[in-house]
Amino acid sequence: MKKIASCILAAILAAPVLAEETSNVDYGQTTQAPTLDLIWRFERETTAGVTYAVITGVAVTSGDNPAGEIAVPMSLVCSDDTPLIVKKIAAGAFVNQIGITSISIPVTIEQIGDGAFTGCTVLSAIEVDGGNPWFTSSAGKLYDKDHTKIIACPARTETLQIAMAPTEICTEAFAGCHRLVSLN
Repeated sequence: MKKIASCILAAILAAPVLAEETSNVDYGQTTQAPTLDLIWRFERETTAGVTYAVITGVAVTSGDNPAGEIAVPMSLVCSDDTPLIVKKIAAGAFVNQIGITSISIPVTIEQIGDGAFTGCTVLSAIEVDGGNPWFTSSAGKLYDKDHTKIIACPARTETLQIAMAPTEICTEAFAGCHRLVSLN
C-alpha cells in the first residue's frame, strides 16, 4: 500500500514536469507529453521479474476532469525515482471522464481492461501508435492488432463500418454509444 501511495504522490509531483518535457523511452520513440497538467494514477505490477506501471486513472491538477485530447504516457516516475514503463490500462481507468475528446495509446501498452473508456461521453477517437504490436485503431475505434476483437468504440460514434470480420466484441465495447445508428 505504501508503494501505491508513493507512486501516486510521485505522479502528482511529477505531473507539471511531464506536461512540459519530452520523454525518451527505450522503444526509440520520442513523444511530446500532454499540455495539460495531468495527474496519472497508477500502480506498480510485476510479471516475470519486470516491474511496470498500470494506469488506473487520470485527473487534472486544478481538480477538474481532464478535457480535450490526452496522450497516455509511455513511462512514469515513482517517488523513489524509479522509472516505470506503462504497459497496461486498467478496467475503468477513464470511466466517466466526460471532457476527454480523444485518447492516444502509445507503443508500450500491452493490455487494456474492459470498460476502460466507459462514460467518456464526448470521446470521438481512440488512436493507437502504429508501432504498437498489440492494438490498432481504425476510424477512431480500438481493435486488437489482428482486427479480430472490437475493444472500444468511442461514445460519439454515429456509424461503424467494419472491414474485417471480428470474432469477438469485448465487454462494454459499445457502452455509452447512444449516437450509434448504423453498423455495417
